Amino acid sequence: MHEGRIRRYYRHPSAFLKNWEDARRSIQSRSTIKLPETLRRQELLPLIVPRFLVQESEENVGKTNQTAATSKMQKLWKGQQKEKDAVQNMRIKQQVPSCKSLSKSAELIQWYELHCNDKQRRDFLQKLLPRLDPRQHYFISRFLMVNKHWHALCSRNDVWFIKYKEAEFAIPKTHTVTDWKNAYRSKYCATLNWKKGKCKPLQLLGHGAMVTCLAIQEELLASGSRDKTIQIWNLPSGLHVKTLEGHRKGVWGLQFFTDNLLVSASYDTTIKIWNVRLGDCARTLYGHDGPVWSIALKEYVLVSGSQDKLVKVWDVRRCHLLHTMKGHTQAVFAVDVDSTIKQAFSGSADKSIRIWDLDTGTCLRALCPTPLTSVSSCAITSISFDGGYLACSAGNIVWLYSVTTAKCLQWFDHHKKRVESVKLKAVHQKDEVKLLMLSAGQDGKVNHWDPSDYKESLQTLRGASAGVTCTLCDDTRVIGASKDNSIWIWDFGIATRTL
Repeated sequence: MHEGRIRRYYRHPSAFLKNWEDARRSIQSRSTIKLPETLRRQELLPLIVPRFLVQESEENVGKTNQTAATSKMQKLWKGQQKEKDAVQNMRIKQQVPSCKSLSKSAELIQWYELHCNDKQRRDFLQKLLPRLDPRQHYFISRFLMVNKHWHALCSRNDVWFIKYKEAEFAIPKTHTVTDWKNAYRSKYCATLNWKKGKCKPLQLLGHGAMVTCLAIQEELLASGSRDKTIQIWNLPSGLHVKTLEGHRKGVWGLQFFTDNLLVSASYDTTIKIWNVRLGDCARTLYGHDGPVWSIALKEYVLVSGSQDKLVKVWDVRRCHLLHTMKGHTQAVFAVDVDSTIKQAFSGSADKSIRIWDLDTGTCLRALCPTPLTSVSSCAITSISFDGGYLACSAGNIVWLYSVTTAKCLQWFDHHKKRVESVKLKAVHQKDEVKLLMLSAGQDGKVNHWDPSDYKESLQTLRGASAGVTCTLCDDTRVIGASKDNSIWIWDFGIATRTL
């Protein structure tokens, strides 16, 4: 019985295998299922250990034969592995289109993914990355999934500061920036929305009379009105924070001295300094004999213009009067100060603009913006100085002057009624200075101008049903005060929040 069993067992074809070629031929011939040709190739056959090799190993026929068998098995396995890698690469190449049909960027990505080792990729990135700007750095750091250290380098504050300075934005920076990446993001979104004319208008209601002046400090907005009150608002939410009361007549000028101190000028001839957090008046400055129509504040120097034809200079830190400057023959409606606190500017109902030396209190020069006979009898209602240029308004005309040459560069007459407010900003970009200007008038329009192309305004904002008495702007918003007792905010920092 035992021998019979052995005979039946050895009748199996595998018992007569003598070498590797017999094993392959036996497996291919006994397959009853017709497999595809690709599956019958050598690299797809399983690793086969013939019975005579196992018997030789079990019988310990000698180290020489055992080593030879192991070497044969390793060579077969390596050959099969190489064939598998070749087939896999062939499949990848079939899935990816040829470089001839791809764009240059696609060719670069294919080369980077398929044909580069770690050293080549590192060398390539070292040469490529210095040529990219910060936004591309931020994108490629996520695309290539590099380490956290490289991502931190892409988000460095000094890198985004350089990018911010190189960019050209429609709305200039108006406050001190610490996080330049977020500043670039907000300015990019605002400029993109500005070009598309996309904004979110918001109307603030709370005053009982015409709103005459505005001031902004980060997220706080202060508004003064003929109803004798000052309202404090939260800009992001548009909610009312508190009301400051103390003036006996209407408020016509507002300026923030610090985050918590607010300076106001009133028709009651006084100038008050308010503690916003407590809601109390901290100091009251007396000196004018008529209504104070306008104030301007740079650092600690405050300049005020009044109905009494005088321009006064104050030290807000000590609440001390520095100079009283005389020269105008009628009421002074508008004042401004340069950023170096060397010169002050005043516009009057006597149709002239005077430039003052703040160190001596003397008049340096007088300008008379009357190029058109139709407006020769109009008072100067608003002035704004920045970067060596002065913008002023009289009637429905806006003039732009160069202070160094005292020449009128351009004038704008697109408003149909009297212009009440002008704001000028000089933006230094590379080797040139770009001027941006906002003007608002009794026709209810707020126009944004590029003085290099004065034929048409870049943007015209509408919303106020009555005339606009005052305007200002921050990095993403344009704000206007209206005669219908309301405040309008046009927010351009919406919709696009990520780079």
